[in-house]
Amino acid sequence: MPGLFLCFFPRLFLWLFLWLWPFAAKAAETWIKARVVGSNALVYKEADFDSRQLGQYRVGVVVVVSTQSKGAFYPVKIREGVVGFISDVDVVPLKGASPELPNAVSGTAAPATSRGGASRAKGGAQVGASSVGGAAATGVTSAARGGSVGTSAAAEAPRPPRPIHSVEKTDFWGIELASIRFREDTMGMRPSTAMTFLGYKATGPHIVVNGMNTTFNALISLGPPRYYEQATGNSADGFILFLDFLMEYTVPATRNTMSFFGFGPLYKYSKFDVTLANVLVNGKFINQSYSLEDMTLGAIFNAGLSHRLTPRFALRLEFEYYWEKLQYYGFSLTTQFAF
Repeated sequence: MPGLFLCFFPRLFLWLFLWLWPFAAKAAETWIKARVVGSNALVYKEADFDSRQLGQYRVGVVVVVSTQSKGAFYPVKIREGVVGFISDVDVVPLKGASPELPNAVSGTAAPATSRGGASRAKGGAQVGASSVGGAAATGVTSAARGGSVGTSAAAEAPRPPRPIHSVEKTDFWGIELASIRFREDTMGMRPSTAMTFLGYKATGPHIVVNGMNTTFNALISLGPPRYYEQATGNSADGFILFLDFLMEYTVPATRNTMSFFGFGPLYKYSKFDVTLANVLVNGKFINQSYSLEDMTLGAIFNAGLSHRLTPRFALRLEFEYYWEKLQYYGFSLTTQFAF
């Protein structure tokens, strides 16, 4: 019998210890207020700098963190039921901040006798106020009337903004200003001239093919080439439209700077209305108008540099080489906005 007891008791003790340990650890965990001091206080899904980023807190924001750190991270309450991890160098616990239970953030009121609360009796009435994890509760109880009136207001911890990814993993849209040395085969010549284009550009890993950095461009000229007016002596009207799509290879230099190069298909459409003076028609000299239209498929190659100035704004400078019936080149500057 003693041998059976000595054999069974250690196992029973070990089983009870393992069963009760999670409850004891959870009961020992407390939550306190802390102030964000890091200028780049990122919140991660796991206690790992390589895990997915859930967002970022601004400097000075008061958050609720656990006293049970996990390596170099504090668990932080993002909102009710959602916990992330923030680096321990980005937050400083507030002095005198009383530990609270995790559900305090959702607005559960603590007893009036808890720290941070105050109570006093006056004329048979008791007034209590407490502030718990960002939630405030006020209660008034009257013994004479035998009734109670209570009001409470809860404020969640600030929700982090959208995650800020590195520049090559961010989708941008923007307004593009381009200068292209346009060239074409017309009027028995191959003239060229510098032209200004304005357009729309979208870049990023989710523009056309998910997970691949691609660029879509739509450019339209602000007028016809000057060589039509120089050749005819009359003003001309019209425009040039470029549509292209490029697959790009990116080379990150820093989190906010990258270089890139790529290639893809090109579509060009042009329409010009020109007037020739003193054209002999039926024995008379008149001004003859012509409409010149052209549609071409080709290829485009690019290379450039992109730099993000703020989390949502970037500048993109690039060189483009156009390959269609004739070859020409251009430069462009794009102001980009993350989306």
